[in-house]
Amino acid sequence: MPEQLVIAPEDISLHELLAGIDRLDAGRQGLYLRQWSDHAEVSTIVGLCNKKGLKVWLRASGPQSEVIAKALGVFALHFPGRVLAQLDERPAFDGITSAAVHDLASRDKAVSLGLDMALVSPVLPTPTHPGKPVLGWPQAEVLMKGTPLACYALGGVMPGDLVSARDYGAVGVAGIRAFWR
Repeated sequence: MPEQLVIAPEDISLHELLAGIDRLDAGRQGLYLRQWSDHAEVSTIVGLCNKKGLKVWLRASGPQSEVIAKALGVFALHFPGRVLAQLDERPAFDGITSAAVHDLASRDKAVSLGLDMALVSPVLPTPTHPGKPVLGWPQAEVLMKGTPLACYALGGVMPGDLVSARDYGAVGVAGIRAFWR
């Protein structure tokens, strides 16, 4: 698992995305194509990532997402909260399965399904969601430590927070602005 999971910004052009991918470090970074997962050029995007050796996460939006993820050979498939809530069994995806975890219920659901990973958020305040309640490190630790999930701290964290995140039970840190150059 990479120490950083970079989330591709949604407010950039395809050209900017492809140029940004070229600047990522496959040795320590993975790329989550959250809003780009359903883009018409997703196979081109994933192809560039594969050529560069980057591990790619796609966002699941329904059953067809598993088929697309398999066909593209991506590293991981991420299940947002609304999709996670609809799952009754572990998805039929051979790669890493990931879930959005915001509370004990979503964490326990991910664990009960036998998923592999969680994006635990929001850990700290973030400009994307001003005024939204945050977990803080102690509550994030409750969600991350002692679970069979490989957890990434997300929301207001920066690459420099890696040591702290690991102290609280994460394997890495994730984000958009602080991670995307």
